[in-house]
Amino acid sequence: MVFLGQPLNDGEHLERCLLSFKQQGVAGVIYLASNTRHATLPTLIRQCPLPLVAVSQSLLDETCNLVMRDNRQAAHLATRYLIERGHRNIAYIGGREGDLIREQRLLGFRSAMTQNGLVFRDESAPACSDDTQAVSFATRQLLEKNNTITALLCHSPDAMIGSISGIHHVGRTVGKDVFLTQQVALVGFEDMLHVNLTSPSFTYVSSASEETGRQAAGLMIRKLKEPELQTQRITLSGQLIARESA
Repeated sequence: MVFLGQPLNDGEHLERCLLSFKQQGVAGVIYLASNTRHATLPTLIRQCPLPLVAVSQSLLDETCNLVMRDNRQAAHLATRYLIERGHRNIAYIGGREGDLIREQRLLGFRSAMTQNGLVFRDESAPACSDDTQAVSFATRQLLEKNNTITALLCHSPDAMIGSISGIHHVGRTVGKDVFLTQQVALVGFEDMLHVNLTSPSFTYVSSASEETGRQAAGLMIRKLKEPELQTQRITLSGQLIARESA
């Protein structure tokens, strides 16, 4: 039997949730870390007396059982794909300053550019909220300042949708033809359920959400069967799904 708790914060709500689990005889806890600005788990989770598996979208500095995705690999994969298609001026749009996912992806972006003899410039990775209107404005500013940009890596699904508006505002279109200078290729980073409902359909690097769940559940089951099991750290790589936007 699976119990689902959705505490509103890392304080009293989380404490009540864990207490409820304990009272109901829960055997172990799988915790989804949602704070992408801190590389540590909440104190209550670190002190949890039950077997624990943490699932994180970003790299955590913890010694617990951990399942996380490799954001650096995802951005490197996406950037390399665009370079292989002929793009030389690529930008990253979205994500707030200090966001760990953004920072890790920028490392992958930078490394792919450098390995292919291209120059990474800080101004080609503007930070902003993932609100579609904010991203649209940031995209518009970016393309007006540098009309040689032919491809964008989009931080989130909302950033991808917002960037389309910004691209249209400067008189360009979304597409994969690098030789057609008015087109801008887009690549996202999430499993987007509405990916087939857009035109053009989005190219993206899968966040392996289902596999993350399977790995976390499998690790918890192993931990319950073998209490002395050595701490495990599982890192999942993304897979590029090529569609019409890049």
